[in-house]
Amino acid sequence: CAQGDESFFDKYLNEVIYLFEHAQADMFVFEDMDRYNVNKIFQRLREINTLVNYRRKQSKKPAIKFVYLLKDDIFISKDRTKFFDFMIPVVPVVDGSNSYEQFISVFKNGNIYDLFDNVWSCDDFNTTKANPEIYVSAAKKLNKQVDEVWFLDDNLGADTTAKTAGMKVCGVYDATSSDYANEIKAISDYYIYDFSELFSLPEK
Repeated sequence: CAQGDESFFDKYLNEVIYLFEHAQADMFVFEDMDRYNVNKIFQRLREINTLVNYRRKQSKKPAIKFVYLLKDDIFISKDRTKFFDFMIPVVPVVDGSNSYEQFISVFKNGNIYDLFDNVWSCDDFNTTKANPEIYVSAAKKLNKQVDEVWFLDDNLGADTTAKTAGMKVCGVYDATSSDYANEIKAISDYYIYDFSELFSLPEK
């Protein structure tokens, strides 16, 4: 951390500790923090965790646990014990290298693969759903104008980008994105809570 960052941390340290000390939870999960490549972040968080638990013990409150989801190679072996009391290695079953094959396998096992004329992934377009060009390219593969194609997703970012590209958007309810349901509805041409509702999807 730079000197300015340390000053900022020290300036608001009491407020941060207060928030954790009075939290109505006993576990906090930190994800994707390894992308900063700054190990001092974990040193600071360990200090906070220690201070908070000291105060909570005095108040006869249960200790708070900090859980980190990190890449395995972020620390050299001797550094890991400085920041973590316990480590659990996780081997992914599905990742970027095999997600498409797993996806197709699920479709085939569910006997629905043959119901689709085409099944593509972002890899087929060498881009992601965050790029409007993927929707234009998909429409071309379907021999359709982009505004003739319906796009279905429960993700606000993907729905927004598809709409920007010119597709008609059908927002899909999902519990994992329910916090953004109203925003998805606002940019969607249609919204469903169940896939059976697709039978009522407007033709135009």
